[in-house]
Amino acid sequence: PVQKVVVDRRATFEAAGIPEEWLAPIIKSGVTTGAALKESNPNKLHQDVCGINKKYKLGMKNPSKEEVTSWVGQ
Repeated sequence: PVQKVVVDRRATFEAAGIPEEWLAPIIKSGVTTGAALKESNPNKLHQDVCGINKKYKLGMKNPSKEEVTSWVGQ
């Protein structure tokens, strides 16, 4: 059986201070819920979203490590 991936509403991520343009890369990195976001390592999440930005040539300015740390809440 195929497991269904649970993804929280946009409001959950926006409440953490994540800009809308970074929602898709964060979800693509595997962080699909607010709980998963709070448990994330900010350094790994930063590398993941910057890597996705580069790999898919999104052309967005990468967030700073401090920004990502504030999203995670650590």
